[in-house]
Amino acid sequence: MFIEQQYLTNDKFSLKKIVNTYFSLPLSFIVLTIYFLFEYVRPQSIYAGLTGFPWSQSIFILLGLLWITSHSKEIKNNNGLVVVFLLFFVCIASSIFSYYTDHSFERLKVIVNWTFLFLFFIRLVDNKYKYFIFLCLFLLFSFKMSQHAAISWAARGFSFERWGIAGTPGWFGNAADLGAQMLIFFPLSLAFVLAFKKYMRPWQLAIASLMPLTGLLAIVATGQRGTLVGLAGASLITVLLQKKSFKMILLIAVIGLAIYQLLPDEFIARFYTIGSDTTSVSRLTYWARGIEFWQENPLLGIGYENWVPYYSSRFPGESLRGPIQEVAHSTPITVLAELGSIGFIIYYYFVFKIYKTCYQLQNNTDSYQVKFLALGLGFGLVAFNIASCFISVAYYPFIWVQAMLVFALKHVYDANLEKAS
Repeated sequence: MFIEQQYLTNDKFSLKKIVNTYFSLPLSFIVLTIYFLFEYVRPQSIYAGLTGFPWSQSIFILLGLLWITSHSKEIKNNNGLVVVFLLFFVCIASSIFSYYTDHSFERLKVIVNWTFLFLFFIRLVDNKYKYFIFLCLFLLFSFKMSQHAAISWAARGFSFERWGIAGTPGWFGNAADLGAQMLIFFPLSLAFVLAFKKYMRPWQLAIASLMPLTGLLAIVATGQRGTLVGLAGASLITVLLQKKSFKMILLIAVIGLAIYQLLPDEFIARFYTIGSDTTSVSRLTYWARGIEFWQENPLLGIGYENWVPYYSSRFPGESLRGPIQEVAHSTPITVLAELGSIGFIIYYYFVFKIYKTCYQLQNNTDSYQVKFLALGLGFGLVAFNIASCFISVAYYPFIWVQAMLVFALKHVYDANLEKAS
């Protein structure tokens, strides 16, 4: 479905033709990809010459202006758009009635950003040419992180370190957040290789295969128990849903065996202390407090982004880090405590709707490329949501970008069917 002759030379990918196609696309789309470059790779944090200028904010404003003037056709498939705006308004309402209103409104720009970026994305990534090229770039941006993590881990002899390996500064600045992104990147990059391998030259396939390989190594290198639990849980669910596919079960079994062989003994030992070590005990305390906060404020919670100041005022010094209050270390608990029952229902209905769309694409399409991509996106979504039970990333890019990729894939596939008929 995605492959056109303009990408190929002798039925194989031509990098020159793909690059030429990219630069022939509208400026609004190109700016969208540049925005993701600055959010994911963050060259402004790596290269001294780019520091000191608000690159992401400036590019986002430019993107908004280009979106306003965009002449793209109106999207008929608005899957997810209503839910995204409902969640946006819940965050605003929760901020208005929060315990620390100023604290909420200072951080509301994050939700504003993801809400409007979602709107920009589904408007601008409106055909298969744009989707394919964006997917390639998105994988390359994540590959920058995965290869760095894999090389860093190899350089220390694949040994275990308590704090693991972190990603680029920003959204992926610690090991747990990098692990969450790798849970999304690994299955999607593997799906990409399986979907398009017949169009790749040997050297292209070798490089593309490094993406899932380094992604898998990065998952282990982070040293995060929750990340590994997310991968194992998603694998089990995929096996149950793919019980008629022997190849899929065999692939997952091989990956599982490879991971087990890679795990340092110190990492394995950490699983035996779950529930009794200092970290686990503190998490259980935070979660119990979070449920208590929700029970006291059942509708809209204690307030958007109010966990840290509210917890500090209610239970000073209870944090594992003493005077520095930690976050809840659980996305469901964070959403429940901060946004209440209304926000929790909308947030996880959003998650359900994303996965439902993946499942429909995987089982009701005649394009093997779409099937593979939907499987990779669905696997990553499940793995991330399991892992997110142990980290607070409700307002991070993970779920929003996953929704963009899934709903845009659905729209592109439907549009292709409509054009064919």
